[in-house]
Amino acid sequence: MSTQEKPKTVSLTFLCYNFATLIFWIIKQIKIKKAVLIIITGLIVAGGCLYCAIKIYYKPIITPSDYRVNFVTVNYDGYYFKTYTSAKTVGDFFKEQGFQLEEEDNIFPNLTSRVAPGTLVTVWRKIPATIKVDNQEITTKTFVETVGELLSENNIMLNHLDKIEPSKSTKVSRNLEIVITRINEEKTTEEEKIDFKVVEKDDSKLKWRRTRIGQVGEAGMKESTYLITYANGEQISKVKLFSKITKNPVTKIILHGTKIEVGEVYKGKASWYSHTGTMACASLKHPFGTWLRVTNSANGKSVIVQVNDRGPFSEDKIIDLDKTAFTKLGNIAQGVMQVKVEEILE
Repeated sequence: MSTQEKPKTVSLTFLCYNFATLIFWIIKQIKIKKAVLIIITGLIVAGGCLYCAIKIYYKPIITPSDYRVNFVTVNYDGYYFKTYTSAKTVGDFFKEQGFQLEEEDNIFPNLTSRVAPGTLVTVWRKIPATIKVDNQEITTKTFVETVGELLSENNIMLNHLDKIEPSKSTKVSRNLEIVITRINEEKTTEEEKIDFKVVEKDDSKLKWRRTRIGQVGEAGMKESTYLITYANGEQISKVKLFSKITKNPVTKIILHGTKIEVGEVYKGKASWYSHTGTMACASLKHPFGTWLRVTNSANGKSVIVQVNDRGPFSEDKIIDLDKTAFTKLGNIAQGVMQVKVEEILE
C-alpha cells in the first residue's frame, strides 16, 4: 500500500463514524425502540469496518499495477530463451531467476534498468581460451570473435613464417587452445673438405706385383651456404643453397707394375683339376708360392698362376692347372692343352 492511500483510508473511517453518530442521534430523537436502535447501529458499524478492511488489506491484491507480469527475452552469448517475470529491474530479474553473474559480464540494459513488457536482456560473458607461445601457456578470457583479434588483444605478434593452429580467422570458442610455432630462418656459410679421387694405373717400368704412389692425393676445400630453419628454437631443416670451391682436390695416383722378368721357360702339356677354384696350379719343379705365366700355344691366351700343390704325376704333363685357370685358356672339354710355362722372377 502506498503512503498516499493511508490518509484516504483514515478519512473514510472518520466519515463512517460521524455518519453512524448522526444516525444514532436521529433515531434517539424519534424515540425508536432500543433493540432496533442497537441492531441498526451494529449494522452500520460492521459495514464501516468491512469497508475499511477491504481498503486496507485487499487493495494490493486487486490492484493490477502492483502485480504486473512481464514477458522477457534473454540473449546469453547468442543463446536465446524466453520467460515471464514480476521483477521490476534487470538486477531483480536475475536474482529471481537464480542467474549467477560474473564481474566481467557485459549486461544490457544495465542492472538498474526497469523491466518492461517485451524487454530483451543481453548477457555477454567472456570466453576462456589458452594460447601456447614462446614456451609459455597464457590463460585468458575475451569478448573478441576471432583468433587474430585475440592475439592482438594479448599483444602477441606473428612473423610471416610463424605457424598458428587454428588459423587467425577461426572464431573463438569456449576453452579453445591456440598453438603458435615460431619459425625462424638463417643463412650460414660452412667450410667443407672435398675428398680426392683415387686412380690406379699400370706402369710398364715397374716390376710386376709392385706398387708405388705416382701422385699424392690432397683434399680440396669449398664454402657451402645453407638455409637453416628452426621451429621454437630447434633445427628442423638444413638446405644447401650453393657451394663455391676455394681449393681444388689433387687426385691420388697408384701405379701397379706390369714389367715381368722371366726365368726358366719350358713347354709341354697342361691338364686341369678342381681344387681351390682360384688361379692356382700344381707343379713338381717349383716351390710353393712361385708365380708362373702359362700361355696356350694354340690361341696365345695367358694366365698367371701360383704354385700351391704338387703334380701332375704323369710323365707327359708338365703342369696341372686349377679348373678356373684352365677355363681362361681354353675349352675345359679338351682335358689337356699344349702350353708354354714361364717362371716369373720377383
